[in-house]
Amino acid sequence: MPPTPTRVCPLARDYLRHPEYLSLLETVRTFPHDDAPRLILADWIQFEGDHDARGEFIRAQIRRFRLDPNFRHGSATDAKMREAIAHECRLFIKNGRTLTGGDLGVFAIQCDPSPSRFIPVSGPTGDDAWQAILHRGFVSEIRMPCRDFMERAGELFAIHPISHVMLTDKQPAAPLITTEAVAFYDQQHISPNNPARRTEPDDLPTILFKGLEFSSVEEPGYWKMWRRADIAMEALSRRCVAHGRELAGLAPLPDE
Repeated sequence: MPPTPTRVCPLARDYLRHPEYLSLLETVRTFPHDDAPRLILADWIQFEGDHDARGEFIRAQIRRFRLDPNFRHGSATDAKMREAIAHECRLFIKNGRTLTGGDLGVFAIQCDPSPSRFIPVSGPTGDDAWQAILHRGFVSEIRMPCRDFMERAGELFAIHPISHVMLTDKQPAAPLITTEAVAFYDQQHISPNNPARRTEPDDLPTILFKGLEFSSVEEPGYWKMWRRADIAMEALSRRCVAHGRELAGLAPLPDE
């Protein structure tokens, strides 16, 4: 019986543009919290794209996440978890930026949940690089300045199932009327005659500000208040995700 010929895959280098890949990726972006579309796409990549490392990396991150969804940082005590993290780390270190499924330019690629494992690159202005965090096999979180996010959100959400955003230069401030809450302000109302004010950490572009969920009973229209800074930052992340998905033509997430 003659040996089985080696399969030569014509899509090995350009599978990211293949219509079937793009269709499967859209399902992943539409349902970013669901593992099933990710695993289907991982199988397709490994078979059609001839890119074993990326398909295996998607499965490896999902496998580790299923072992302990709440694990974030530190040393794993369970043997299966230690091996899962080690396998994921080997794939990540060996294959690096080819695991992202798209050009991320000046982003540093970080492997969740270990901040020490990332591929650093220079930022666009020589500052700290933007970060893209891989979770369950795909870019799940991006960290970058507000201005850059506003410029690139549509592009990034068009190719990645992003579910969390951190604007690295934005932070709520304690409002003047109380010391028990924090607030974000609307750039359009708080600084119409003072453009320099728009660079303040607590000022947000109007399009983001208007959609923010807030917890204050009263608000004057140009600020919104929360009890704690972490709650405010989560609200800002949800608003950024909603904005990015809208620009990319995706439906809102159920919890947005």
